[in-house]
Amino acid sequence: MVWLAALSATTAAPARLAPLPHMGPTPLLHVLFNGPPGMKIAFFQGAAPLREFNTPVTVGLRPGYIYRVRISGFRGRPGLTLFPTLEVRGTLRGPPELPPARYPATFRLSEFDVLHLAEGAMLTKVIYLENPEKAFPEQGRVAEPIELSFPPDRDLLNEARNYGRPVLVVRIGDRDTSVAELQQESVPNTILFPDECSLGLPPCPPQLPWACFQWYDPIIGPRCPEEECLHDGGDAGHPAGFDGEGRLQGVDPEDTVAEYRDGEGRKRIACSNRVCLCVPRFGVLVTELRLEQARLAMVPAINLFEQKQVELEGRFGALRHHQYEQPIETIGRERPSEAEGVVATSVVGRVEGLQAVTAQLRSKDVTGVCIEQPRQVDRPLCLCKTCDHKVAQLGDIVTFTITYSNQGGRPITDVVVSDSLTGRLEYVPGSPKTSRSAVFTTQENESGSLILRWSIAGKLLPGESGTVTFQARVR
Repeated sequence: MVWLAALSATTAAPARLAPLPHMGPTPLLHVLFNGPPGMKIAFFQGAAPLREFNTPVTVGLRPGYIYRVRISGFRGRPGLTLFPTLEVRGTLRGPPELPPARYPATFRLSEFDVLHLAEGAMLTKVIYLENPEKAFPEQGRVAEPIELSFPPDRDLLNEARNYGRPVLVVRIGDRDTSVAELQQESVPNTILFPDECSLGLPPCPPQLPWACFQWYDPIIGPRCPEEECLHDGGDAGHPAGFDGEGRLQGVDPEDTVAEYRDGEGRKRIACSNRVCLCVPRFGVLVTELRLEQARLAMVPAINLFEQKQVELEGRFGALRHHQYEQPIETIGRERPSEAEGVVATSVVGRVEGLQAVTAQLRSKDVTGVCIEQPRQVDRPLCLCKTCDHKVAQLGDIVTFTITYSNQGGRPITDVVVSDSLTGRLEYVPGSPKTSRSAVFTTQENESGSLILRWSIAGKLLPGESGTVTFQARVR
C-alpha cells in the first residue's frame, strides 16, 4: 500500500507554481565605494585571500551582516589606514524591472572626512533610501549623494527614519585591526565582487535578522514600499475643490486635476490616474565626534552677601460673594410621542450622490430609515496620464502625456488642466506641447517645483479629446 501511494504521488500532475510577487526585497544591497583619488578598499571573506580594488567600485552585500573592510592609499598620507564597520540593514524592494545593481547606495569619503579622521575623529554615516514625499528639491547624484550633518548627541537611525528607510550604517574610528582578525570576523559568501555572477550560501545566519526579515501584520500583510518609486498624478492628500470665490484650491504636489464647466454651467473637477516611476535615491546623515582640547582655569573666590529679615503686612477688605445654583436634575412624566426629523445634506468639494435620511423616535426605540437616491455617474471630462518610462536614473528626462476627453453628451467649456510636480521632478523649459489651442503658465509650489497649467480655448464637444505633453528631469 505504501508503494502504491508513492507510485500515485510520482505519477500525479505537477503542482502549478505560484506567480512571482509584484514587488519584493532584493537579495543584495549594492554599495558604491567612492573617495579621493588613489583610495583603495580591501574586502575579506574568511580564509580566502583578500580582494583589493581601486575606488570607485561597486560590490553586493547581503543584508543582516556586519562587515569590516580596509581603506588605504590616500595621497599625501601613506601611513593612514582605516578599518570601517558596515552594518547592512536593508535592501531595495522593487519590481522585476528594477535592477538593483544600477541603483547602488553610495558610501563616500571626502577630503574633509579623511582630514578629520587623520586627526583622530570618529565618523558615523547612515545611508537611507529617501522617501519621495520628503525629498529635497535638489539634483541628486549617485557618486555624490546629499549629506546632512547632525550633532553627536542625536540618534542617526531615528533621524534617518524621518527621511526614509535606513539601509547601511558605517562607523569609522582610529582602531587598528590585523588581517587575521578581519578574516576571522568576516562571513564567507556574503560579498558579490564585480567579476562574479553568483554567490553561495553563507555558513551562518545574519547577525541583524530584523534588517532582512521585516515584521508585518498577518491579516493586512506587509507595508507597501514607498521609497523606491515616486508617484505623480491623481488627487492624493486633501481633495481639490473650489473656495468661496470659485478658485481652485487643494492642488498638492503630485496632483493632476482639471477644472471645467459642464453643460449646465456648473464648475466641476476631474482627476487623473496615478503613474509610478521607479527612481530610488539615497541620502546620507553624518555625525562626527572630534577630539577637542579645552583648558579651563578656576581661581578661588569669596562671595560675600548679606541677608536681612523682611516683614510683610497685608490687609484685605471684606469681599461680597454671590453663588447661583441651577437645577441639576428634573423628574417628570412624558407621554409617548412621535417625532420626525430630516437631516440636511452638506456638500464639500465634489459631490458623488445625495442621500435623504428620515429618523423616527417612538418611546425608547430609535428607528433609522436611509433612502439612497440613484448615484450620478455623470463625469463628462476624463483625464488619463501616462509616462514613457517605468524605471529611470537620476538625471534622466522623462515625458508625461495628459489626455483629456469629453465623454458626456453636452459640450464643456473653460477646461484648465493643472499638474503640480513633486520635488523630485524638474520641469524642462520649452518642452510643453498641446494638440489644441491653449495658454500655458507656471507657478511655484511648496515642494520646490512648479505647477503647470494649460487653459484650453474654446468648447470641447462630446467625443472630442486633446493631449498635452511635457518633459521633466528626475532629480
